[in-house]
Amino acid sequence: FFRASAVLFRSIPRTMGGDLEPDTGGAVEPKQDCPHVHHQVRLRPDRIKADSPCRDCGSTAENWVCLQCFQNRCSRYVNGDAEAHWLGTLDAELPNTDPDAAGHCVALSLSDLSVWCYACGAYVKHDLLPPLL
Repeated sequence: FFRASAVLFRSIPRTMGGDLEPDTGGAVEPKQDCPHVHHQVRLRPDRIKADSPCRDCGSTAENWVCLQCFQNRCSRYVNGDAEAHWLGTLDAELPNTDPDAAGHCVALSLSDLSVWCYACGAYVKHDLLPPLL
């Protein structure tokens, strides 16, 4: 298993387009075998507050909720606070000896109910997620 570091993840282009071109949208194929959903997602729909602003900047545009701690943060298209939250939690976990340390890497879009795994760099689909949607 590959042990990632926050430094490595910070070097990934924010566009995630693969060819370093700006993200222009389009069809996506969600990852069906994300290993982080089982360990990172807490099934607590009652803790999701869709009307709460970004915890860091106060934005109400295009927020994501962390599916581990249920804090709302804004997308990479606003101020990137959701990604910064993941990187901060990843930095906090890296000194541990847990080879599965991935930070709070799974988040739910409050705009379109898609689920993104920062550690996998992909949208995800998993049998555990429908109760949250």
